Amino acid sequence: MLVQAKLVSLLNEVLNQKGRLRKGGSQITFHCPFCADKNIITQKFEVAISGSHTGNYHCWRCNTRGLSFGSLLKKLNAALHYRDEFHKLTGDIRLLRRVKESEHTELALPDEFHPLAVKLDSPEYKNALFYLKKRKLTLEDIVRYNIGYCESGPYENHIIIPSYDADGKLNFFMGRRYYNVGKAIPHKKPEVPMNIIGFESFVNYSEPLNLCEGAFDAIAIRNNAIPLFGKYLQPKLKEAIIVNGVKQVNMILDNDAMDDAIENWQYLQRLGIEVRVIKLDGKDPDVIGYTRMHTLIREAKPFEFEDLIAHKIGL
Repeated sequence: MLVQAKLVSLLNEVLNQKGRLRKGGSQITFHCPFCADKNIITQKFEVAISGSHTGNYHCWRCNTRGLSFGSLLKKLNAALHYRDEFHKLTGDIRLLRRVKESEHTELALPDEFHPLAVKLDSPEYKNALFYLKKRKLTLEDIVRYNIGYCESGPYENHIIIPSYDADGKLNFFMGRRYYNVGKAIPHKKPEVPMNIIGFESFVNYSEPLNLCEGAFDAIAIRNNAIPLFGKYLQPKLKEAIIVNGVKQVNMILDNDAMDDAIENWQYLQRLGIEVRVIKLDGKDPDVIGYTRMHTLIREAKPFEFEDLIAHKIGL
């Protein structure tokens, strides 16, 4: 029964709705995610969660059907980590993913990387350092995060900001051009899986987590700040939040990412985690400043359902 209960919980999460058990608990029904008419009230989408037909699904209205959880996850375009979670519960080998060779590759900083904490008599060294000073980074920040730069190679004229995991092992790095050159892309990153926890070596899970978009945002916030290198929580971060029993998460995203913050809130609040959404009013944390930034964090109220409704109707 424990396995069935966990399957129900996973299916509720994947389909983003609460299913209803039926037929003695061997099946669970949902509103069909594939029906063209989304206003249908009755739950006609059935998924078997026990017995020889476990994983079978069928909609009695649009006739979408399949024989495994893997097939369902593929049709839903669900995150890959769900295949692992369903495999742990069912033992279905069809859910196993092929691990790409790149996932085993040891990540390393560029060969041309030079730490800015080590002074060089070079114009490029001075230009890179000047750029960081404009971003209000201090020498302490440069040493703390092992920030460097490259004068040549694939990351030529880029600031390099490394990220290290809880064991002090490099798990990612971000390159940022320190020259504005026409239409050149300002950011550059290695081609590695993004399932990481940014700046994990500085994270204390017993304290509220401050989740933000980029490395410069996290450096400006400092205290327990995790850069998402995007707008969504990666599976590894989700797992760490659950395993470590995190009680509070502060979402610090740009105003244009409010919908993404709410999506993260919906996931976290289902886990019973208090979420506070801090609005930046179009300014980056390094512009707002450390003191004002933490005043905003302290003054933020827990995000509630009423806030969701207000956002939806544009209040």
